Amino acid sequence: MMRALTILSAGGLLSTAALLAVINAKNVEERGLRTSIAGHEACDRALDQQDPSVSAKACPAPVAAVHRRAVQAATCDQALTNGDLFALRSACSTPVKTLTAQRDAARTERDDANAALDQLRADQAGAIARAEARGRTQTQRIQSAQNDLASAPRNDAGLGRCDADCLRDLGRSD
Repeated sequence: MMRALTILSAGGLLSTAALLAVINAKNVEERGLRTSIAGHEACDRALDQQDPSVSAKACPAPVAAVHRRAVQAATCDQALTNGDLFALRSACSTPVKTLTAQRDAARTERDDANAALDQLRADQAGAIARAEARGRTQTQRIQSAQNDLASAPRNDAGLGRCDADCLRDLGRSD
């Protein structure tokens, strides 16, 4: 019987040691999980801020890189909305900068074309006014010449006869 008690005692000690080892292993695992959770919570708090350097310190590199790109994208969007050229150049990606430069070049071309069109319209109005003045002058000359011919003396056949004074009057310029 003694032997059975000794075996039972040894078995109890072994099972107690095994259970203490399991408890210790679980405690170590729990500390590791708590540390990991604390790190994730710190990363989560860092992601709420707009400073990418804070997330770079508290988060894993891939998460920090995504956060940095998100902050840059938000800054770029705000720069595009506000027309902030400095922020646009520092925060936006190359394709956005290229599209913005193309847009600005197209606006400049449009403004130049509108200015040229306005100048042409102004010049056209002046040319029309000058042509109308020339037309009136020519009409007045023709009318004056017809009046001079109508007032010229007539021969027996009813045809106009123009002497030197008549020719001089026809040749005058008004």
